[in-house]
Parts: sequence; C-alpha cells; structure tokens
Amino acid sequence: MNFWFYSAAAAEQFIAGDHDGVTSITYAGQTDPLLNGKIHASGMAVVGGVGGVISLKRTTADEIRNDQSGPLLDSRALERIANTGADAIYVDEPVGPALIGECGPDCYDATRLQATEKGVEFIVAAMNSLGDQFRSKVPGGKFGICVGDGGGVSFHIAALRAGLREDFACYEQFGGAHVHPFEALKKEFPQVATMLLVYNTVALCAGNEIGAFDTWGFWNLDNHPEWVPGPRGDADWLENAKRFARGDTRFCDLPISRVISPLTHARQGVDFQVAPADWLRPHSGLSLGACAYRVVSKDQETVPWRSRACNQPFLVTVGPDKDCRDNGVHTCRVYVRAQASNTEFGDTQYEMFNIAY
Repeated sequence: MNFWFYSAAAAEQFIAGDHDGVTSITYAGQTDPLLNGKIHASGMAVVGGVGGVISLKRTTADEIRNDQSGPLLDSRALERIANTGADAIYVDEPVGPALIGECGPDCYDATRLQATEKGVEFIVAAMNSLGDQFRSKVPGGKFGICVGDGGGVSFHIAALRAGLREDFACYEQFGGAHVHPFEALKKEFPQVATMLLVYNTVALCAGNEIGAFDTWGFWNLDNHPEWVPGPRGDADWLENAKRFARGDTRFCDLPISRVISPLTHARQGVDFQVAPADWLRPHSGLSLGACAYRVVSKDQETVPWRSRACNQPFLVTVGPDKDCRDNGVHTCRVYVRAQASNTEFGDTQYEMFNIAY
C-alpha cells in the first residue's frame, strides 16, 4: 500500500500514528531528508514523483532527458529526489497533446486521447533514459509510470512492447476501479509490478480483492484543497484507506451519501437547494436509517450535524451570519452522511462551493 500526501506535515503526522499495512509513502516535495529518514525508520519506503513530458517544448527524447528548465520534467529534480532518500520514483502522465509540439503532429491521436506508435516510441526513449539515471543514483531503485488519461493499461502494454524498462506500471482510476485491469499485462510481462492509483472510498468497494495488485496507491489522503479529488470529496478517505490497508472492508457495507447537485466549484450567490442521494450497496444486510448534513464556512462550522430527510433536497443559506457566510473560492463546504440500521454512520462526503453575494 502506498499512501500519497500533499503535505509533508500530514505525512509526518501519519508516520507518528497507526500505519499498519502501509509499505511506502509519497508526499509533496519528496526531498526532506529528515522526513525520509523517519519514513525509513518506520519500515516504509519513499516513493518520489515527477511530471511527464507534458508542458515541455522539446523536440527529441534526448533533449527532454537533459532539460534543465522545464517546469515538470527536470533531471535536476529527479536527482534531488534520488539523493535525499527516495527508494522508487514514478513519472506522472507522460502522454498528452503536448506530444504534437514535442515529437510531431503524428505522435498524438487527439480523437483517441492517446499517443500514436511514434509517440509511444518517443516516450519510451525519454523514460528509459530517466529510469537509467535514477537507478544509477539509487542502486536497486524502482522506476515506473502512472497513466490514467492517455491510454491507461493499454499504454503500458504498448510501451513495454516498444522496450520500456519500467519496474512497476501504475494505472490511475479516478473514482471506480475495474477488477483485474492488469490481467493481460501480467500475462505478457509478469516481471512488471502493478499499482492501482485510486482517489476515494468508492474505488475500495468496487469488488476488487486487496491482492489484485502488487500495490494499491491512495491519492491525496489529506484532501489538499487545490487537489480535491474532483467533485464529491471524501472526508473519510484517510481512515478508510488505513482500514483497507489492514484488510478491513466492513465500511463497504455502510450507507453511501452523495451531493448530486450542485457540484463542487458551482458559484452560489443566494440560498440554494442541495440534492443528496443516500443508498446502501447490495447484500449489505442493513437498511437505511437517519440522514444528516453539516455546513462549514471557511473554518467555522455554521451548521453542526443536522437531521435531513434521506434522498430529499435541503436548503443551504447564503449571506452574512448564514450557513455560507464567507465570499471566495471553495469557502463553503456542505457535508452529508447517513446512518445504517445498526446505528453506524457511512462515509461523510462533501462539496465545496464558491460564494459571491
């Protein structure tokens, strides 16, 4: 299990507590030697990350490898990550429309959102150079690529066939998760380890066995506000990930609550209706009990948990001294949850709204 934090402080706090079942940690910055030492002392590895070829304006794989100015793929950043204690490193999303400017117009298929055969060869040359560079700095170090948009598992298979030397293949799956997406890859490339990178509790309850992948990656566990995992933020993400890492999936039997509308980022200037949905997964053996909502404006709780009718809209007020009282981007959070017939609460989910009145 690999846990992702966007705050070094959150990673350090996690290390000081319960981390049973966790094998590695990724955190923002990734170059704090003291923190890396604590991670190692706790029996876990450090996984660093760098951006892919996206956003760079270079014309050959060799120029990308040697680039010293690009904002994402910077060989100096790779060396800093290696020199301060990383045991593995991943390159994130090296597939994108920027390939057209970097490799040529025939390197990216915009209709399929995937690299062409020429584009894959271009990426493979760059990634192999980076992987070799990292392994030369970290004997035994592991190198891999994370891809969601841009082909997913099919990209890994195409790149491996083209000679990619990756130790692990990472597939990003935003909310759900396919059962055994790496089955074909494992048959053809059994030496390549697999990682499924997921963003919320829903993916942990989608029928996947814990042992279906060599590593589960849990992204944005501290819910960094600039990297909220899309609409429908998961307030119980860290706790459920910890339980999952221990092999405890009982939370999957509890109620699911979601704000269906409005979605995160929606601007609200007057009082507005929030439409929730509350349900139980099949075969949970429980029934739906009471439902509730909560509102936080900036850091102030303006509505403590309050009863609401399940699956029925409820009113959130906007303005001075009301529920959402602070103007600005993502200043108001509306939380929902539901109780099961055994009195246990299911996951708490939230949306963040922009307020302007």
